[in-house]
Amino acid sequence: MPSAKFPKRILVAVKSPNKTPRRALAKAASIARGSGATIELFHAIADPIVSDTLRRDGKRISRKEAIESIRAARQKQIEKLAKSPLLRDVACTATTEWDFPVQEAIVRRALAMRADLVVLDSEHHVPGAHLVVSHSDWELIRTCPMPVLLVRTARKYSKPKLVAALDPQHAHDKPASLDKTLLATAASLACAPDGELHAAHAYKPYPYFAPGYPGDYVSLTQVAPEIEREHRDSLASALAKLSATAGIPKARQHLALGDPTEALPTLAKKLGASIVVMGAVSRSGLRRLFIGHTAQKVLERMPCDVLVVKPKSFKSPISKTSRPFGPITGFTVY
Repeated sequence: MPSAKFPKRILVAVKSPNKTPRRALAKAASIARGSGATIELFHAIADPIVSDTLRRDGKRISRKEAIESIRAARQKQIEKLAKSPLLRDVACTATTEWDFPVQEAIVRRALAMRADLVVLDSEHHVPGAHLVVSHSDWELIRTCPMPVLLVRTARKYSKPKLVAALDPQHAHDKPASLDKTLLATAASLACAPDGELHAAHAYKPYPYFAPGYPGDYVSLTQVAPEIEREHRDSLASALAKLSATAGIPKARQHLALGDPTEALPTLAKKLGASIVVMGAVSRSGLRRLFIGHTAQKVLERMPCDVLVVKPKSFKSPISKTSRPFGPITGFTVY
């Protein structure tokens, strides 16, 4: 099995101190209890700052005092959240910083604390509907070098099923090393009591040029089923070889025929997956991770939580230097 590095430092992003990310807290706590990890709740203040109407209790105060007053108030809220019953039996700290944009602040904090995992509650989610990922969350997924767990459901990680979405023949520009990283990451989270690790790959049937058919192209399953069987057997062999490195038995190796945007979410639902682990690749010349249209659709249609894993070679484009002051506007500090 690939070397499973258990997460030891988990960062949970708290976007608003007035809205408890219950699902993210519960899932992070579950992982922490299984791995002995510590949790840090992080909140970035990205509010505009004032230039001339800085007052508290009717008295003028300096800009620096106003900033610290707001930060201290938010810090107390986050510290209170760190004492939530959801985090019982878990070592948890709280940090509040004035930094923007929020997604960059989260990456900076994750780098500073050397986090092994970043946990994020999904937004704009309607039960039973597709997950709609906000632009800022996409930017975080693209630029954070650590695995990012996007929490969608409230289902507990009891006997969790981890499904690693692999590309055994590297047909989508994903390096072989990324699949190994995916398996190692999934294995580390599947080590909870009674956890299961599955391997999956979705593929489209080969198109076949057939003059006279509508569009002139048809699936090989229609005109040359033996070639399609050879293709599937080749994929199954490659998936089995890769799965063997993680000790995944044949019964937990899955090939899904069809458009990955539909086949993978359907398989995840059928298996009752807790987390689907997906990889992201970096295109040549681009420092941000590439989340293509297909991968985006897959992620948004998943009926479970999704963990996005990066290649080990990925370097975040986010500056380690914070930007503590936003645009200047006017407000009163109470």
